[in-house]
Formats: sequence, structure tokens, C-alpha cells
Amino acid sequence: MRRIFPKFKINEDTCTKCLTCQENCPTDAIDIEAEPPEIQKKSCIFCGYCEKACPEGAIETDWKMMRVGSKGNLELYVKELKKAEEQGKFRPYVDYEKII
Repeated sequence: MRRIFPKFKINEDTCTKCLTCQENCPTDAIDIEAEPPEIQKKSCIFCGYCEKACPEGAIETDWKMMRVGSKGNLELYVKELKKAEEQGKFRPYVDYEKII
């Protein structure tokens, strides 16, 4: 299943090591002090919050595999998330249009 999820990468050229992503990661999957800074794949739950929280835009994400590999399922998933958001049950961290 991890094959279709997006790959998150920290761009070392734009990362200022402000720790915003690391401090806000719900699973503590980010280690900015590591050389190079890393997002630990085993801990990451692919929520996308790091990408959204980074003030420098240094977290890069490739949504291509998810878009291509599960287009129909992804559209249904986003539709359900939007419904939950309208009901106040969900708050998105990533722009839906960026995923689809």
C-alpha cells in the first residue's frame, strides 16, 4: 500500500531548519537535525501536514502515483472528505485540487 502513497522529501536548498514541520508532525516522523534532514517512511502516515505547514515550501511531494494509480478511488475519497468537512467532522491540511 505504501507504494501508491506520495513520497515526501525535504528540499535541503530551501529548508531553513525552522522545525515547524518536525514540531507539527503527528507521528514524529521528521528529523530536521539529521544530515540530510529526513522524513522517516516507516513512521509517516502521509497526512500531508508537513507540506502544508512548512513556511518555506521545502517539503516536496510527488502526488503522481496516487493520482494515476487510484484515480477513481481518490476522487471518491476526496468527495467523502469534502462531505465530512461540510459537516465539521474533518479539516483538510492539503488542497484537494493539488492531489487530484
